[in-house]
This record gives sequence, C-alpha cells and structure tokens, in this order.
Amino acid sequence: MFGLGIPIIAVIVLVVVLVARAPERSPGSSGGETVNAAGEKDLGSGSPTDPAGSGVYWPAGPVKQYPAAPQGFTPGAAPSDEAIAAVDPRQLYWSVLKNQSTKTITDYIHQTWQTPYDYKTNYPANSLTSRVAVDYQSRKFIDEFTDIEADGTRKKPDLIRCVDNATRSYSDYFHGWQPPKQESRDRCANRMQPGKFVDNSYTSDGVAAGGLSQEDADKFISYLDGVPGLFTVAKPAKAQGKDGKTYLQLDVTLAPQPLVKPGREKEFHSSLDRKMGVGFLEAAFRQTGKKPGDYPYSIDIGATEGRQMRYFIDPATLLPAYSVTMTIIPQFLDGRQVGEGFSNAYTLFEYSFPQQLEEAAMKAEGVPTFPFRPFPFDQVTLK
Repeated sequence: MFGLGIPIIAVIVLVVVLVARAPERSPGSSGGETVNAAGEKDLGSGSPTDPAGSGVYWPAGPVKQYPAAPQGFTPGAAPSDEAIAAVDPRQLYWSVLKNQSTKTITDYIHQTWQTPYDYKTNYPANSLTSRVAVDYQSRKFIDEFTDIEADGTRKKPDLIRCVDNATRSYSDYFHGWQPPKQESRDRCANRMQPGKFVDNSYTSDGVAAGGLSQEDADKFISYLDGVPGLFTVAKPAKAQGKDGKTYLQLDVTLAPQPLVKPGREKEFHSSLDRKMGVGFLEAAFRQTGKKPGDYPYSIDIGATEGRQMRYFIDPATLLPAYSVTMTIIPQFLDGRQVGEGFSNAYTLFEYSFPQQLEEAAMKAEGVPTFPFRPFPFDQVTLK
C-alpha cells in the first residue's frame, strides 16, 4: 500500500503536464478589422473567450444546439442493432459529452498506468487509484486515494482522503485515522480554489467539463465540432459486460492538429513547433467565459498531447459508465512524432452521477469504504 500520506496524483500531474508557450501576434498585425464573423474578431483580442489565451489560433464558429440524444435515436436499456447502425456516431458523442458536461455532480474513479508496459503487465493492479467527486453548485468535493490489488479488488480499507482541506489517512495496520500532517505541499488545502492548476487536477475525465448550463455546453462543443480533424468517432457497437449489462461501445480519437487555422499563419506566429492536442479543449472551455483553472476544468496532460478513448455508455441515459483512454504522443507540425519524454499512458475511468455527494466520504470517521466497481470487460488495449 501507499502509506505515505501524500497526494500521489499531484506528483503525476507535475511530471506529465507540458506547459505549451502561447503563440504571439505578429508585429504590425491588424487584428480582426478585415474579418466579419464575431469569432474571427475575438481571436487575438485578449477577451475572456479568446482562444489565443490557451495558445490556440482557431476562431470560434457559430454556436449550435446539441440534443440529449442524436436525431432518430431513442435512449433505452436495449437499443436495437438497427438503431445503433443508423445513428450518427459523431452526433452520438456530442450528446454524451453534453449530458456529461451538464451534470451538477460528477463522481469519477480513475486509475493510471504510466506506460503501455506497466498497463500490460500490472493490470488490474494499480497503486494510483483516485476518486474525485465535485458538486459544481456548492463547490464541495470528495477526494481520496487507494490501491487496487492484483485480483482487481480493493481488499484493505487503507486510503488517503481530503477532510476539511487537509490530508487525512486511514491505516488498516493502525486500525484508525491518522491526524493531518504539517506538510509543505498539501493539495487538499488548495482543492477547488481559483488558479490552482495542479491542485485541481482530475476534477474531470480530461475531456468533459461538469456543471455547465445547456448554453455553455453548446458553446464548448460547438468550438470542438468546428475544428476539422480534431475529433473522429467510430461507429458504435453493443458491448456485453461481465456485470450482465449492455453498453454502447464508442471509440473516439482527439488527434493533434495545427494550432493556427490555415490562412492565418502570416497574421499569427508561434514559437511552438508542435501540433496542439488537448489544448483545444481549454480553448473550447474558454468560450463559456470561464477560466479553466478557476472553474475548475482539468485536462491533466500536456497541451500538445492527444487522447484515444473507448467509452462504454449506458444506453438508457447516454452517459458514460466506463472508459479507457490512452494519451497520444505529441507531433511536430510536419507529422513526426515527438518521442522524447512521452509515453502512451493509460487511464481507466469509472463514472457516477449521483444526486448528492456521499457525506461519509468527506469525514475522518469509522472504517472507510470506496465505491470501486471491477471493470466489467477484459483488458482493453488501444492502438
């Protein structure tokens, strides 16, 4: 077991996050005077919704409205093969992303393996298992860490938990809770505080936000939908879980793209020699007028990295139940892979969307439980 009383995930984020330098305006640039669309005028303006604040020089396009279910698809416990074959995969994903991003309370368990070798050889054992639940209305949260054993279960109640903005640990060996330590670096003290980039890590699954209004979710998704090649979505398929439930399997790729829109290269220049990946997510979130670091909205990997994702979706709610994600190594602008210092890390997410936070998980009382569900599928390897 970990037994260190240190928030482990904060260390991970410090290691893997690459802070991309934002592009700069070319000397003598005339701004947006020669363009007509409001999104074009916003680009480089320095406004709260300016994508350039995230190092991305793609203007926002028109805001579309995305339904809770794609056209022609009726959510249900057992959708027909015909309905699944007929649904537009991209529109299905946008519906799932909107449903997820507008939930007031999100409760996610994630497990990370830093390399494909680590994932292949050690799965399902994991010593980097964290639960983060957030009520975006009250800003209350649950934050706790534990280990998963080699047989895929959590046998001991040992864990680390944030309680009253301080780290507390429960040890099965000592049969009780340990008092908070005076640590110089306690992420719990800054959790859900404005501008605390590392301390607010893993408040999302690295793609979806939480607690957004319908209108803000439409702005967020519209931006992503407007960047060609950024998201590709495969045809959905039925997936039968070992838990006896039927899921929709949906494979989604967020592929790095040039960070300057074609035709704008002379107006904007950049010192960044790589394509932009998940940094587009932050630019999309800015369309809500909110600052990602203050909200908080966390992406948790370097801005130039991409993501490959396999979702297992509840067909009755069109919300994710599980997902497996793999980071995509950054690319130079000419398409060459940036291999040094990067690896295809794997993360497994388990999703819940409760009506309220679990009060017991915010206290240092009794023997702690942890709502871990064994993954209901064989090990997923992404390519």
